[in-house]
Amino acid sequence: MTIRIAQISDLHVSAEKPFFNANMQLAMDALRRAKPDLVLNTGDLGLFGERDNGDLAVAIEAHAALGLETRIVPGNHDVGEHPDIPGRVWVDEASLARYRSRVGADFWTLDLPGWRLVGLNSLIIGTGLSGDEEQVGMLCRATQERGGRALCLVMHKPLCDLDLEDSVVSNRFATLPARRKLLAALGRVQPNLIICGHVHQYRDLAIAGTRPTSGVRLRPS
Repeated sequence: MTIRIAQISDLHVSAEKPFFNANMQLAMDALRRAKPDLVLNTGDLGLFGERDNGDLAVAIEAHAALGLETRIVPGNHDVGEHPDIPGRVWVDEASLARYRSRVGADFWTLDLPGWRLVGLNSLIIGTGLSGDEEQVGMLCRATQERGGRALCLVMHKPLCDLDLEDSVVSNRFATLPARRKLLAALGRVQPNLIICGHVHQYRDLAIAGTRPTSGVRLRPS
């Protein structure tokens, strides 16, 4: 059985500054024609969604109008940047509460034929903010109790560029402390696939036995 999945990411829509709203409409029109079984949005729904404005509402309304099953993970433009990154608007409890009330859960699991998808909030890993430890616990359980399914992580920021031990602090990728905490939660299990967004590139790589990519079709393993 083939499950058709469409990944979209980094829509950056805004009621206040609608520079990219036309792009979202093109994406939504394409999804209506394609009618995938599942839509994965890997974050940055809004342009300034981390503020208390209407950007998240614009994006969520468009997703709801699709009538398709959709799962979303937050981006830095939705809840704020990870505190490891200097000079940015950081994620905080207010932005997390706003996202959760307007969008929904910021981390989740979903089982498909042959696969277990784990959606993660990459902006709170290792921060001590609400949901941080719960997310780690969820990842541990989802990994250990997946019943032979292949494991796919769905997150906004890529774990790394080319090396899991890269210590460079960059807003493009998860920082080393956050990355190590996530990998520790996985134990000895290597994800089969990581789906992410954020870098505004098409990337399809193999790093340490895992395939991190920005767009795939999943088939039962």
